[in-house]
Amino acid sequence: MFILQSKGWSLEKTLPNSFEDFFNKSEVIYEEDGEERKFTLTYLQYFEEKLDQLTSYEQSVSDRTFKDIAALASLLNHPELKLRKRLFISDETAFIRLFEGFDFKQISNIIETMMQNK
Repeated sequence: MFILQSKGWSLEKTLPNSFEDFFNKSEVIYEEDGEERKFTLTYLQYFEEKLDQLTSYEQSVSDRTFKDIAALASLLNHPELKLRKRLFISDETAFIRLFEGFDFKQISNIIETMMQNK
């Protein structure tokens, strides 16, 4: 798996009565077996407020925000997600399981390699 891009953003309301602004989206574009693929993770912004309680992520590990690397980390931690294009997480337990046992320190090496290959 060769990482081409990893980014994230906060969703904005498109309609006055929508809940989109409560969610973050994280996306990773990668190449595998000569084919370019994209995986998108959408999750509640509330989880980022509790990151230190829910995951082992530390901002100092990378100059990227959590939403920039969340899809990449979940894909690395759960390779079976390569079979999916997107994942929606609204449950705290599912969010915890997604990153359980993952070493976020490996992300900085991956990001560095990705930036060198641009």
